[in-house]
Amino acid sequence: MKKSLLSLITLTLTLSSSALALLSVLFIAFPASSPYAYAALGFFCAPIYPMGLAWFASRYPHHVGFTPLVIGSSSLGAALLPAFTGVGVGALGLSSIPMSLGLIGILLLGLTVFNTRSGLTRAVS
Repeated sequence: MKKSLLSLITLTLTLSSSALALLSVLFIAFPASSPYAYAALGFFCAPIYPMGLAWFASRYPHHVGFTPLVIGSSSLGAALLPAFTGVGVGALGLSSIPMSLGLIGILLLGLTVFNTRSGLTRAVS
């Protein structure tokens, strides 16, 4: 029972942080709210990695080999996404930053929702 409660708490925090980060990206486009939106984006993105990792570990306890894969993938994403954002800024200008952050947020939220609805989640439950 405790594992399912932990899984629910971490899932809720991960989903809500992802959704609020995506919502804060919408306010980056407005010059008056842009500094506050970047601060909010950082604040809401901060708990995503540790909560996502805890949720993954509690949700898939029999798949311990996947945890290093998740850690490695997140490191790869942390190395590649800023480079892709830089390429977008070089090609499209500074106005592409909110769009690229929005796409990253949509991808993160989509992957989280997909993972909750996947067959692997039901098989472990």
